[in-house]
Amino acid sequence: MAAALLLLSVVPMSVHGMQVDSLPPASPDIADTVWMDVKETFTDALLFFSAPGRFSLREWGIAGWTMAGTGMTAVVDDELRRLAAGRGGKVADGIADVGNYYGTWVPAAAISSGLYATGLALDEPGIRRAGRHVLQSALYAAAITGAIKVLVGRHRPQLEDGPYVLEGPSLKDEYNSFPSGHTTLAFAVSSALAAEIDDPWATAGLYGLAAVTALSRMHADRHWGSDVVFGAVIGIVSGYGVEHLHDPAPEETGLIIMPTIDGIALVWRF
Repeated sequence: MAAALLLLSVVPMSVHGMQVDSLPPASPDIADTVWMDVKETFTDALLFFSAPGRFSLREWGIAGWTMAGTGMTAVVDDELRRLAAGRGGKVADGIADVGNYYGTWVPAAAISSGLYATGLALDEPGIRRAGRHVLQSALYAAAITGAIKVLVGRHRPQLEDGPYVLEGPSLKDEYNSFPSGHTTLAFAVSSALAAEIDDPWATAGLYGLAAVTALSRMHADRHWGSDVVFGAVIGIVSGYGVEHLHDPAPEETGLIIMPTIDGIALVWRF
């Protein structure tokens, strides 16, 4: 199970330059343009989810640190719950309502469809692509989180049996704590938008809003701290990965195993 989580944590970061990213103008027939984008979304999904087969040393390192960070958070899950759950009164409840709402599909669908429709109407491929990227990031991240939730079967905090009880494969909501789906979706949308806008102030605001969602899930006692940490990681790497899905492959450095006539050779590339 840990190996599966390790692979899923950095899926988007391993897709390197398998095809050139394109921004084709809208077709005179809007239906053709929409169909082209639908096909592109499915093609990108194949690249996205096949990425573990192309992990580099750097990406394995990032995956390791991701798992270590989640594990360290899990150690203090009980303490974090005591600090976050139900604290702050009506003001905190109001802020939590905003965060919980941002982690639903309503804002994600509204933002992606709004951008996409605007791009179509104004014949602006960049705006149209931004809407598609937001939707792709949300869909891919939700698929990863949903699969992990069902496979792990972690008990939610309000069951009062501690943070280390795993049911195993289960579809029951009370056993679907890890990772946080609201947090995943919020960070997927925010990271995709931040990558498209590419402005430090917008990035800070969008990630701040997603962080409110993460804290809101803990405030509502629906998730442990490690649930929201790993959900945030999935959302961020999904948004980042979708934006950079077609970037050219960078120069690889590090230890490489290469076949030779006489067997194999270890090569350090720098």
